[in-house]
Amino acid sequence: MEKKVYELLSLDLWDTVIRRKCHPDAIKNATSEYLFTNYFEHIIDDFKDINALTESRVDCERQIGAKTSKSGIDDEYEIHDVMHMWIGFVMPQYNDIDKLVDEIYNYELKKEIENTYLDPTIVDTVNSIPHKQLAYVSDFYAGIPYIDAVLDAINCPLIFDRKYISCECGYNKRSGRLFEYVLNDCNINSNEQMHLGDNQYSDVEIPSGKEINVMHYVPKHEHELRQKKEKEYNDSKKLPGIDISKTGVKAKGKISIFFYGFISWILESCIQDSIKKVYFFTREGEFYKQIYDEILKYDKTGRKFPKAEVLEVSRIATFCASLREITLNELMRIWNQYSVQPLSALFKSLDIEKDLVINYVKKYNIDWDEIITYPWLDERVIELFKDNAFILLMEKERDAKKEILLKYLKQKGIDFERGEKIAIVDIGWRGTIQDNISYLLPDHIIKGYYIGLIQFLNEQPDNVIKRGYLNGCKKFNLLLQYVMPFEMICNSPNGSTVGYELREEGVVAIRKKEQEEDWVYYKYIEDIQREILHDMSALCESISAYYIDGKIRKLAHIMLEDYILRPQRIVADAYFSLKHNEEFGVGEYVDKTTCFRLDLLLKAFGGSKQRSKLAQFLRDTTWPQGYLVKYYLYPILKLYNDRYASE
Repeated sequence: MEKKVYELLSLDLWDTVIRRKCHPDAIKNATSEYLFTNYFEHIIDDFKDINALTESRVDCERQIGAKTSKSGIDDEYEIHDVMHMWIGFVMPQYNDIDKLVDEIYNYELKKEIENTYLDPTIVDTVNSIPHKQLAYVSDFYAGIPYIDAVLDAINCPLIFDRKYISCECGYNKRSGRLFEYVLNDCNINSNEQMHLGDNQYSDVEIPSGKEINVMHYVPKHEHELRQKKEKEYNDSKKLPGIDISKTGVKAKGKISIFFYGFISWILESCIQDSIKKVYFFTREGEFYKQIYDEILKYDKTGRKFPKAEVLEVSRIATFCASLREITLNELMRIWNQYSVQPLSALFKSLDIEKDLVINYVKKYNIDWDEIITYPWLDERVIELFKDNAFILLMEKERDAKKEILLKYLKQKGIDFERGEKIAIVDIGWRGTIQDNISYLLPDHIIKGYYIGLIQFLNEQPDNVIKRGYLNGCKKFNLLLQYVMPFEMICNSPNGSTVGYELREEGVVAIRKKEQEEDWVYYKYIEDIQREILHDMSALCESISAYYIDGKIRKLAHIMLEDYILRPQRIVADAYFSLKHNEEFGVGEYVDKTTCFRLDLLLKAFGGSKQRSKLAQFLRDTTWPQGYLVKYYLYPILKLYNDRYASE
């Protein structure tokens, strides 16, 4: 018997022609992640959370849909309209909304393309049904250009004669009015159309009720895959994070998940920002780059990630070279943070030898090691910075440091004369090294990715953009109280950069090493870093698929909180053996070694006043939790966290 030839064969799109590698809502979450990552400072406080951003977007969809339904059409909404309302709602002070809407639209389309593929059996199924014209008929919030871009990207060979999208027509399949619209537009009877789709209600029951021929298209393998993805997504929404037992990371290595999340965020951000070069600042950046390289070994996306290099810099090595003028006002860039300081510490921060300036200091009756409160208000310091001979000396030193630093940067591919957009990676916390380099490279756009950023004390250069991975974390303020234990495990045995030297092979960074600091590294930190790097392969295999919806960021925050508030003893031992480099600003190394205070512990049982003294002592150690773990005081650790570290 000859098969009937249909005037029109219509196809649903999603989960019929186009398959997703993820849950549909994960795409919206990815857009929220992009907005969160790149425009955090513009988002009002109520929406500084990825889930809150997505919920706000969905609410905008509802509002627009409710408005359109009152006009006599179905409750449809178009993606540009939604995004425009959304941005206005969560970023009310943002000026160029139209440009940002285009940006996030293109980003969402890109993420859609990255996560879609052609249904394996749809082409054969279509070819088996005789028809004169082929159409797609879809309930969707983005129009024909969006859909066609996805179809082209997945190499769909089907040629569609007609195209119907609910947000463009104003009618949807759920109401049945889109099917009526199609029949009228094609000028055919309902029995002359065959419709194929996966949804039992909108693709089967509704068109059947209008006497349109239907085929419920649910290929067994693809349908099971879809159900599995939906279950995984819905289960993940119920959990505070990914099941650690499935990541291949042992309990003691949970901090590895934090590093994985941080570097994955940098990789994603570099792609989003079209970054071609990324530079990891010494010292902590040396370790971050190792993680970066390790993760790229397992990348299967085929995307071209930026070339990564270590840049040997420090505050001391870059600050003097970046001074735009030798004035008290310019030195506020350091005094805004270190307002009580001897001149010995100031000149150490400037990398200026004592012998060069001591006579000028003595001339104005200033003792080299005298601690001065608010140096910029001290009459003697004011007179010093009016001395023309002193200013000329300082300018000569500044110019020499600037010349050699620019040569070093050029060797690293950062050409002063050719402005471009580059990225830098550092631990934090105000990004002052980035500021220094940005003043030296005014034609460059320099984007900085940091573990976390705290309030800036200085005016920011015009060519600087900064983002913090921890910013937006609920316990951000608590975690940023204890940055040094985290800095410690990111340390390098290669010493701090203190300047540059011109040799036959070019400009070489001078690194200063401290014996006791290196002892801590080789005794403790080296093994911790080795385990973290080892964990990267397991993490790349087990949790990379979750990154699209921001789940890794949330889990990474939890892992860092656990590291700080419930530390491993090896980390606590390492921390309280440390001599921390604070030569910039303070002018010396800070000794973190401590001793057990049994007397304070025993007295704490005597009343609230004595307990307050113990709490103050613990805060003075700069890491109360680490101190308590070092001396096996685990019951007190729980009490301390419950009292001082709870939300």
